[in-house]
Amino acid sequence: MGTIVSPTDPVSGNITEYCLGINEFNRPKSYKKEAATYILLARLILLNPGTYPTHPKMGVGLVKRYRYGDQNCLPELRSEIQSQIEQYLPQFSNIDVELALHTNKELHIKISVNEVLYEMTYNPDTFKLSDL
Repeated sequence: MGTIVSPTDPVSGNITEYCLGINEFNRPKSYKKEAATYILLARLILLNPGTYPTHPKMGVGLVKRYRYGDQNCLPELRSEIQSQIEQYLPQFSNIDVELALHTNKELHIKISVNEVLYEMTYNPDTFKLSDL
């Protein structure tokens, strides 16, 4: 797994994210632009702090830390997501995070990066983060 940011324009979305696996041509599987950005955001949100010894504070730890969250924890969670993106994904600018907790306990996460909106839904019953 690795990320390549275009040296000519690092904030335009010219990002390539390589994943474990191969494509139909037996080459390393990769995602580009918005798909790569989505993967980086989802990883950062799901990553538990302490996973990487070199960056012990990296990660929001959504499943572990906010499993039983309610409406009162949303401002703290929003702030945590925002600060994690600013610190560990500095190539992204113009970041805005919005959270909404629905009656079925699903948490809707909207993250705007460089005027592109990424939407995710976290279901605490299945511990699954999915895109809309």
